[in-house]
Amino acid sequence: MGRNPSLSNGSDHLSGNADTEKASVVQEDTSPIDKKALDLLCKKVGEDIQVFHVPEDPSDGIWSLFLPKSIYSTVFMLPVTVSMRSLRDKDSFISIIITQVVLYITVISVQGAFMINMYRIIGEQRKENTELCAEGDPILRVLCLAANVSFIFGDILETVNMYRWLNCVPAWNRKIHKKILNFCRKRQTDASSFPMQRYKNSAGLEVRKPAVGFTIMYRMVIIVMVLLPKLILGLWLLIYGTGFVASADNNSDLILNSVALLFIIQLDDVSYNLLTPDAHKSWLLHSFEITFFKEEENKIMRWLPFVCFWAILTCVATFYYTWCKLDNTPLYFFEWDGKQPW
Repeated sequence: MGRNPSLSNGSDHLSGNADTEKASVVQEDTSPIDKKALDLLCKKVGEDIQVFHVPEDPSDGIWSLFLPKSIYSTVFMLPVTVSMRSLRDKDSFISIIITQVVLYITVISVQGAFMINMYRIIGEQRKENTELCAEGDPILRVLCLAANVSFIFGDILETVNMYRWLNCVPAWNRKIHKKILNFCRKRQTDASSFPMQRYKNSAGLEVRKPAVGFTIMYRMVIIVMVLLPKLILGLWLLIYGTGFVASADNNSDLILNSVALLFIIQLDDVSYNLLTPDAHKSWLLHSFEITFFKEEENKIMRWLPFVCFWAILTCVATFYYTWCKLDNTPLYFFEWDGKQPW
């Protein structure tokens, strides 16, 4: 029960002298098995379990890039994930296409409205009191700034990873990629417009990469309509979101302002989780992960967490000093008079 098939095959060859040398080689190359653990597994499952291959080093594998679970990802992947057959289906068109586009416009509008009102609050606070941090525990203020700056950096890093993912998609080659799409649609009538191709190296490790690419025009639409607004929002919140937290008059307002800022940052993710169909979530999670061999890793990216850590500390110190210590902060570029800033 629970024998290693490689071991049993090696022992079967010991009957003949000619095969003795070959059998000894197999025996040496075969990995030892923890028989106690294997027997316990067989007992739990209730049947014989065959050992697959040999123990593998988890670090000698692959790494991946994937799109974040956000409305910013779904809105630009919709045209390539939904097949022409699904587009002709009324239920699919309304539940996926219309819903996601409307949701994206709504999220952008709501986040923009929060940004403008946040800016107004800072202006009114500055007009009433030149010192924003007169009251409240300074340690709690620093902790709230650190928490919010960390979340904002996470959102900006998410945008950077989306751009990295986009750069891994090849340029559109009409002659070749159209043949690939036609081949996929012959095999599966409901195929999407973004098939993936598997590759295997000599060690048997498999990776998945896009089989077709994006046109230059579509790539520019993604950058201008999706990535750029997301980046602008992140930078705006980094500058004026910290000012919004600093404008709190007491400890309780500090916590409330911090939670409100976190809500604005997470609004796109919350909307995605609540209002995106489960099928499309599954497509985004499993169908568009680009994997790489270990040799393809850009080792400079290993320093990114270290850089982010020191960047967060620098931003917290800089914005605390700017909003709380300077009488006339250079970031506040107009005198608030109750009118529109523009």
